[in-house]
Amino acid sequence: MSNMGIAACVRRLWPVGLVLLSSCFPVELHVDGSGRMLIARQEGFFIFDSAAGKTVKVRGAEGGKPAFARFSPDGKNVLAVYEAEDGFNQFAFEILPAAGGAGRKVFQTGNALYVRQSPDGESLAVLRMADDKVAPLEDAAPELHVVNVKDGSSRRIAQNVGQSLRWFPDSKRVLVLKVEGKVEESDRYNGTLAAVDVAGGQATPLAAVLTERGGHFDLSPDGKKALFVALAADKPGTKLENPEEGKMTLFELDIAGTTPRKTEHTVASATYSPNGTKVLLGPSSELFSFEPTRIQVYAADLSRKLGEIQGEIPAGSGFEGAVLPGWIDDDNVFYFVKRKIYGTQQEALTLMIGAADGGGKQRCVQPLIDIAAVE
Repeated sequence: MSNMGIAACVRRLWPVGLVLLSSCFPVELHVDGSGRMLIARQEGFFIFDSAAGKTVKVRGAEGGKPAFARFSPDGKNVLAVYEAEDGFNQFAFEILPAAGGAGRKVFQTGNALYVRQSPDGESLAVLRMADDKVAPLEDAAPELHVVNVKDGSSRRIAQNVGQSLRWFPDSKRVLVLKVEGKVEESDRYNGTLAAVDVAGGQATPLAAVLTERGGHFDLSPDGKKALFVALAADKPGTKLENPEEGKMTLFELDIAGTTPRKTEHTVASATYSPNGTKVLLGPSSELFSFEPTRIQVYAADLSRKLGEIQGEIPAGSGFEGAVLPGWIDDDNVFYFVKRKIYGTQQEALTLMIGAADGGGKQRCVQPLIDIAAVE
């Protein structure tokens, strides 16, 4: 696997069954409104301009190992997360000027998993693995903290949650999976997709969910709909049956409170385009499949297919962290392919860019990033 975007995995040993609660940052690149891509790799934090084909370094790897990064809502700053040198499994969160220059550390915590900045730029929602188990779960699970960007103060507002989150546009609520129990003798979990109020921590249940291996979800730009991947789902409070053989299937949810709608798509992830009119579906999450791996683009209501790209595209999630495709803009996407660059065993991730409809030439932009990173 290449150095670019490699997940920063917590080295603490967790039970094999806790696949949902694995402790790695995902390979999830962030793109701003002008098509600039933010990349964390072992040499530091970099911005790749997909239109100009140029890469610039924002910060080197001094002080710790780069783990994850996101642009601020206005694109002027970068939130850089790195595994700090001053402590075991300690992760530091630093705000850096996107144009370069000295940064400001705003938070540090152990066993960090994921972070998103609020749309108003004032808060960070941070997921970290709890130090101890919290009933009714029998093992430690992630917990959600909210950090004030201005003064660095933080509050824990939820426990026993999944490994992802999304802010609502109002910056007052966060969409999370509340994990409520593990199905006996399996790697499956019962939970509730919920909107958590960041001021008081109250959770509004939106859907009952049975899931495994990560359970990716996304929120539409207007905050009115959500897409999530699960084995089964229904209205809140429903006791879901555990199917003997189940596939991780895409569901659509109206946040206003209707029952989740099951779709025909067996995928690992689903991501809305910047304007919310299209959806990018990641490869199947099945571990063993003879079907070619592919990403597909659909209209936002999933009524019609708009394009498809095939290749050695890594699927979904697991112990190594999710490897997620995403949007450059409303008409172009980025994705990764796996290549055996040396010999037959070791695989590298290579970044690709192409039209969302699958037409035209797909561009490999990895060399443009590698050259700048090692200079």
